[in-house]
Amino acid sequence: MAEQGKEENPVVILRKKRPVEVPASSPPAGKKKPTPSLQPRTSVVNVEAKKNPSPAKSVHTELTKSPPVHIPPAVPLESPTSTTAPVGPSKAQRNYERHQRFLQSPEFAQISTAMTTRWPHLFRLTPETIRPLAIGITQDLCAQLPDFSPKLVHLTLRQWMADHRVIYWKALMLGGPRYDLDGNPRGEVTPEQQADARQKRKEWYLRREERCKQQATTAKGASSDVVQEGAD
Repeated sequence: MAEQGKEENPVVILRKKRPVEVPASSPPAGKKKPTPSLQPRTSVVNVEAKKNPSPAKSVHTELTKSPPVHIPPAVPLESPTSTTAPVGPSKAQRNYERHQRFLQSPEFAQISTAMTTRWPHLFRLTPETIRPLAIGITQDLCAQLPDFSPKLVHLTLRQWMADHRVIYWKALMLGGPRYDLDGNPRGEVTPEQQADARQKRKEWYLRREERCKQQATTAKGASSDVVQEGAD
């Protein structure tokens, strides 16, 4: 009974209170909810690329950083007519023009008349009566025509030979004596001179035949062009 008479100590049990969840207050009407700032997401690949950049990217970066190369503007080329000197007539053309002026000169007419008048047996000839001229007859002519320069006399005799070359070559091919201004025989036509005259005459005929063929071809081409134009 004594134990029952003792007062028993009360046992107090403490319990932890659960935290009260406070609901997020909604923003007041008329105000927009602030948008959270977006931070760039860095991937592992980007981090590795920054640590170990590729060689191609490094070269590209160096090229883009290098200063631009200055390329001078293109200089226009000058026209050939402004730098090239005008081309004059050729030597053959000048010689031809000089020869034509000589043929039209009064000196040529006077020397030619003197040759055919004073020595008709040598210079007023036909294909049947032409004779080979003596060697050195040019000096004889110059001595007989002192009023004219030896150069003009020589050129006049050369022109006479050129005008009568075909029949003169034929006379040389026949051989026989040569003749001076007085018509007397002086020297002989050698076999070498005969062969040379024969070769020159043959080459002259070949050149003439070639020229005739070229002229015929040119005329044929011109006529075909005319016919073609008429057909069009």
